[in-house]
Amino acid sequence: MSENENNKKLDISQRLLECMQLSVMDTLSTMALLDTTPLDTKTSDIFNCSIQIGGLIHLYGKHEGMIAVLGERSIMIEIISKIICLPIEEMVDDDIFDGMCEIVNMIAGGMKSKAGLKTNAKLAPPIAIIGSKCQAHWKTSRPTYITTFQTEIGNFQVHTSV
Repeated sequence: MSENENNKKLDISQRLLECMQLSVMDTLSTMALLDTTPLDTKTSDIFNCSIQIGGLIHLYGKHEGMIAVLGERSIMIEIISKIICLPIEEMVDDDIFDGMCEIVNMIAGGMKSKAGLKTNAKLAPPIAIIGSKCQAHWKTSRPTYITTFQTEIGNFQVHTSV
């Protein structure tokens, strides 16, 4: 790959990362009435998520990638509770799975829309992962951007590899 092609790929990745951050803030502000602020973004050579609870979604087509929303169980369940308007004590496992899938789907869809990728990228069905020792790994040559977000409930991360 030429240096010009490499720079173009990095520019697209940066644009998608910015759109993801805007999508997270818009989604949680609208759906959960939570102010959300990106604290920092780190880069990793691998897409490897050790989590208590999370959602994953694969982008495919002209633009391929993976997005994961991850956090501590108590934080993510409270966010889900706000989005689905159901008290935590009334939630069952299916509510948590559906809510986690919906969060990652809304964030990825928002990112795709904000970046203008209408037909250039498609979203696979989201996956929810819940447990005390879960790990998700996606083999990719792309860098993974790990953004920590802050809310009044607590912090969570979004891993973006695009």
